[in-house]
Amino acid sequence: MVITDRRWYLASKGDVHGALKEAVEVTLGCERPRLSEAARLLTLFREKRGTFGSMGLNLPLTVSRLARNQLRSLVKTAQSRILAIKPVPFFCSEGGDLDLRTRLEMLNEATAGLFVATRFDDDFAPLMVLHGALLGTGHVKVYAHQGKVAVERVYPWEVFVDQLDGLYGQPRTLYQVRWLDRPVLREMLDTPKAREAIRLAPTDRAEWAGWVQGLGEPVRVIEAWHLADSEGKGGRHVIALDNATLRDEEYVYDEFPVVTYRWSDAEDGFWPDGLGHELYGKQLEINRISDAIAETVRRCAWPRVFVEHRSEVSAAQLDNTIGSIVRYRGVMPQTVAAQGLTAEARQHLADLVQSCNDDTGISAYASSSTKPAGLQSGRALRIYADQQDGRLRDPGEKWTAARVAVGRAMVRAMREIAAENPRAEVLFTDPKGKAIRRIVWADVDVPDERLDMICQPVSSLPQTPAAKAALLDELYNGGAITLEEYRDGLDLPDVKALTDPAKAPRRAIEKSLDVICKEKRYVSPEPFFPLEMARTLGAQRYCQAYVDEADDLVLELLRRWVQDCSDLIASMAAPQGAPQEAPPPEMAPPEMPVEGAAPAEMPI
Repeated sequence: MVITDRRWYLASKGDVHGALKEAVEVTLGCERPRLSEAARLLTLFREKRGTFGSMGLNLPLTVSRLARNQLRSLVKTAQSRILAIKPVPFFCSEGGDLDLRTRLEMLNEATAGLFVATRFDDDFAPLMVLHGALLGTGHVKVYAHQGKVAVERVYPWEVFVDQLDGLYGQPRTLYQVRWLDRPVLREMLDTPKAREAIRLAPTDRAEWAGWVQGLGEPVRVIEAWHLADSEGKGGRHVIALDNATLRDEEYVYDEFPVVTYRWSDAEDGFWPDGLGHELYGKQLEINRISDAIAETVRRCAWPRVFVEHRSEVSAAQLDNTIGSIVRYRGVMPQTVAAQGLTAEARQHLADLVQSCNDDTGISAYASSSTKPAGLQSGRALRIYADQQDGRLRDPGEKWTAARVAVGRAMVRAMREIAAENPRAEVLFTDPKGKAIRRIVWADVDVPDERLDMICQPVSSLPQTPAAKAALLDELYNGGAITLEEYRDGLDLPDVKALTDPAKAPRRAIEKSLDVICKEKRYVSPEPFFPLEMARTLGAQRYCQAYVDEADDLVLELLRRWVQDCSDLIASMAAPQGAPQEAPPPEMAPPEMPVEGAAPAEMPI
């Protein structure tokens, strides 16, 4: 028994391609069952009988379509439901000042611009989710290329993980194996050393990778990553052919550039199951029953004419003419329509289809794009949609995590670009303003220790017009938005656009207080500020500065701010220059009568 040391990342630079080749050969041998299973699932999903020939199993691929492909229907439904979530990754911080929050807003805008500039949602997200729903995992690769962030499609049968390394679901080494035509590879790596290595590379027509059989000169390219440790050391990135190393560099990150969307949690190892694995057996049974029903209908369900052999009937008279006259002598011909199919077969097929819906948690209404009778209001439709998406909540959360990982990969790639070109910028078309936006990355980037990337939905409003109007009605009737905001929301389904103006006063006050605390320069409160809020925020900032033992000058300036706010409030209540009423004259105390004196006369 030959034992191969698969720790290629410990090999020297001159020998790394040989060590990497041996490690990949062992890994590919262990991954063959997964590839065969993926081939069978792709066959059923593509609605074709036979085996997916392009996966290299050398079996005929016919063009006969499936009569009822419940697998495809449910997978496409799940794909559309997951893609409808559209979470947007964004950075946040804890305890950040206004300056940090302002930079984070610009950084979040630049990160969202990277998704727009790379056309991730249009060109890559649909296939990534489709592969995840069908095969269990979907992949994309994000990297820096020629001064831009590039996103590349990666198929599940190109990605490999060592079984022992991925036993607990968190491998530290990842392989991408693909075949490129020799001229194409030469154009991609146009250096003297690479050209010579590509010229001498052997032509590889792998038996198991049948999709490369049509290439003129297929050359196998192996790209491998080994993650760095917690201190950013020990990582390695290698691109190699079978005969040479094209690139060998340090890899300082703790995440792979190949981002994986996982449909579920694997029971063991790295590769989870998708809907295809759950529905494979039932789809085969549906195919068998559908074929039997079709053959039974073809053979038995058509009417037949019975003619007694001694009757004198002309066969030419037995046609499909309406109201035709058939002349006979002897026994009359009889038309009999035999029962083509039993009720049990139809019920068995219906039960199989319903079982597929039950297993996946996707209703027949959702998979057929219809709504149940009686649901009319937007609120009822949203509640029903929430119930339908209950089983898809875990895949939806994993899709949110995958988009966060894609966002982090884009930020890493952009930082690599900015390290070489400090004026590197993110250029994208603003989907709201329909204008070209340019953001210099160095002006908005923030160190990782002050960042935490999370995801949120792009908008809390529904997408359909009826549901959107219903939710706006609820917000308006509940007093959460004004009539003007309600009118704006009918045309602009974005809560951020409705709430940003309401947050402007607080931000203006915090901007002035930041100048006081950071620059130790006094900025008086504006009369048009909400003065009660300004006084409250100033007092809060004073207490925080006192707890933090800030400079005495800062404390004095904050006390002055609070006092000025109070004076402005008082002056607003009693404006200067207003006429004041004269105080009432003081009344002399009444004289007490002297004992024995005559009472004073009352005036007439």
